Formats: sequence, C-alpha cells, structure tokens
Amino acid sequence: MRKPKLTDVIEHRNFRFCLDVLKGIFRLCPTEAAILLVGPTNGGKSQLLAYLVSFLIHEIYQGAGPNDRSVIGFSAMTTRQGHTTPKFALHELLEDVGHPFFQQEPISTEAAPLYRPAIKTDETFCLRALKGAFHSRNVKVAAVDDAHYLVRTKDEQYKASLLEAMKGVITPQTTLVLAGGYELAQVAMAYRTHFAERLLIVHLPRYGKNKSDTTEWRRVVATMGQSPKLRLRSPNLLTDEADRLRHECHGVVGILEKRLVLAQAFADACRTPISAKVLNQTRPTALQWETTEADIKRGEKLLGTRVELIDVPQSPNSITPSTSAKASGAGKHTKGTWKKGARPFERKPRRAQPAVRT
Repeated sequence: MRKPKLTDVIEHRNFRFCLDVLKGIFRLCPTEAAILLVGPTNGGKSQLLAYLVSFLIHEIYQGAGPNDRSVIGFSAMTTRQGHTTPKFALHELLEDVGHPFFQQEPISTEAAPLYRPAIKTDETFCLRALKGAFHSRNVKVAAVDDAHYLVRTKDEQYKASLLEAMKGVITPQTTLVLAGGYELAQVAMAYRTHFAERLLIVHLPRYGKNKSDTTEWRRVVATMGQSPKLRLRSPNLLTDEADRLRHECHGVVGILEKRLVLAQAFADACRTPISAKVLNQTRPTALQWETTEADIKRGEKLLGTRVELIDVPQSPNSITPSTSAKASGAGKHTKGTWKKGARPFERKPRRAQPAVRT
C-alpha cells in the first residue's frame, strides 16, 4: 500500500469521511453499480482506493475460496493518442484475474526479461474471455486507478465509447470502481444515460476557507511539521505559514506534501534548514497554480450543481389555458405559411362538393 512520504499514515478528515462512505456502500452489497471516486490532483484518490481494496479483501470478502479472485484491477496508462485503449484495459483485467493466455512467462529459466505470449486477440475475444473469467473466479469488484485516462481524447463520441466499454465489467455480481480526476466525472455523467444512472459518486474535496476546514488544515500542517524527515528552522514555521500554504497548495494535502519535499531538497542544496525564505523560493509558478485552480473549480462546479425542487402538478390534466391547443393557435391557417410550389393537397385548394342525393 502506498503511503505518504513525510508521514507513515496521515488520515485527515476528508480522507476518513470518504473512506467511511465507500465502506458503507460495500457493506450494503451494491449490484450492477459503478462507483466513481473523484477529486483534485494529488488529493489522495489512489491511496484511498488502496485502503478500500485492503478493506474489501480482509473484511468484506475474507471468506472467499482459494480459487476466487474477489477484487481485481489495474492502473490506466496513456498511449500516444493520450488515452487508454479498451483492449489494454481488457488485457490488464484478464492478467490480474489469472487468465492463462494473458500471463507473463519467462523466456528461459535464467533471470531474463519477461514477455507476453504472442496470441492475436481482438476485443470480442477479450470480452468473452473476461466474462468467463469473472464467473469462474467469482470476481466481485473491478477497480481502475487513474481512470481519467480512459476519457482523455478530443473526440466526444470516442471518449464516451471508451468509458462505455468499461460498462461491460458491471454484472449482477460485479461492481466497478473508477478513481480519477474531475474530467472523468464530466464524461461519465453527461454522455451515456444508462451508465450515468448506475453511478455512485464519492467526492474527495479540498479544504476551503471556512472555520472547520481551516482548523483541520492546520492540524494536517502541524502533523507534517513533526516529521523527522523535515528540518525546520522554527518548530512553528509550518503552522505560522498554514494559511499561505493552503492557498498556494489549493487546500490539497498531496500537493502540500510535494511542496514540502521540494522545499526540503532545496534547503539541503543550500545547506540550510527550511525557512520562510525557502518556502518563498519554492512557490509554484503562476501558470502552474492557475491551471490547477481552474481544474478544481470546474470540478467543484460540476459536482456542486444539484437538481432544483419544483412543484409537481396534481394530475396530468392540470395544464394551463395558455399551453392548450386552442390558446397556442394550433391548426389555424395563417397567410404566407404555405410554400410556393407546394402540391395542391398541401395548399388546401377548393374542390367541387359532391352532389347530395335526395
């Protein structure tokens, strides 16, 4: 399990809350669902996913059989097109589930590079193999880290198709867990209705300016300041600079950690402990800060929009007079509405009335 660099364990408030929500979801045994774990960059999504997998293996599915593979997954990677192909995702899942055709084999008995068996497979073969493997290995959860690479393409229809390809993983006994950036949530909620309605979204937010967030941020900063890996000029340096660090790090704990790693490396190169001057010299550039802040604000706006409550009519017949056919003028002929050159039956010509028999 991946741990923070400055402290072995630092479970801040937002991290603990999201982990409790995820645990609660799986205690209810969701079926045919897709769980979306989203948040800002370096917010701790990968670490949270690792904690969730450990919880599932050791508590929820601890009674699994010796041949069962309750939890499988992979980390998405980009190709030269900038996204993960569906075939790569299928191959990774088949390898993790233990399919014999997709296992890495040594070239010889000596310590040598590994290779994948040269088997020509298309997506149809992979999907059929994965379906059978899920059933035989009793797979319950398929987890994907860095899942935003699945939708990182300029083609709107193609990015929706890439994400929809992962929908095949969702079965009556298997739950899909996707962890990634805000761009993943935008595509998942906007392009495919049958996929969007299966989503359970868990948001790992940053820390803002309110009192409770500021208090928790100061606690996190103080905890990091006690790390033996940091050499501070003053024990209260990070606490005194907490508000500035929150602004420069966007209120994200992972960004704060990387900022302090850079500050310590810079201070070591200068043969000096970390001081306020060192923190000033290792501030992020304006372009770097604005890019990250814009991405977080777009994500917060996307997830912060809620459905407005409206008054539901008492019955389907409760229509106002202005929306009726009579008030709207439906069926009335107005001069100039008929196209020139239209057929006679479209112009409603006068026709001779049939003779009336007496």
